[in-house]
Amino acid sequence: MAFDKRLGRVCTWDGLYERAKSEGVIRGNWNQSNLEQMMRTVQLVSTLLAAVAVRHQNIYWISDLDDCFATEERKIDTARMMSAFTSEYIKEDLGELGIGTTELDEGDRLEEDITAIPDLAAGAVSDLLNRMHQHLGTFPQLPTFMPTLKNKTDLISSWFFNRKSSLVKLACVVRFVAHRHMQVGFFSTEPEGDIIVL
Repeated sequence: MAFDKRLGRVCTWDGLYERAKSEGVIRGNWNQSNLEQMMRTVQLVSTLLAAVAVRHQNIYWISDLDDCFATEERKIDTARMMSAFTSEYIKEDLGELGIGTTELDEGDRLEEDITAIPDLAAGAVSDLLNRMHQHLGTFPQLPTFMPTLKNKTDLISSWFFNRKSSLVKLACVVRFVAHRHMQVGFFSTEPEGDIIVL
């Protein structure tokens, strides 16, 4: 998921933090940006799970130590929000819903490796979108030739957008259209890799 920075806040509003803190809904100290990021993340993950989860499925979310998990209180807040949103969106009975960070690593680096793959993919897709915006001044709504990419971005993007892979990968962008208006859509590259379809 890529969000146009011009959108600003999508999932929070003025006074939300103070109200949630005073009512004991959250315990951690959050600034406006961190709280927006956490609420946006749990909304997206919960929506994704609602679309793909099946009855009695065990689901484990492993994250790096970003702002959502920076302190013990924030970990509790993020887990509580995740539980609230998944309970609201998913009516099937799930198995276990586990949330953890790379701190769980027992020395085999499994959790580090699991988080590194989406982190690399997100970085490459972000670089691709930033270069498109720099090159064209906008995100076009028709197939467009991609600008020259860094070797790393080109390599990872080629893997990410490969349609022959058994791993399902989706890229979605949320664009600013006008005040209080946004547009959401998927994007991909053509098999030749030199055209992006937004």
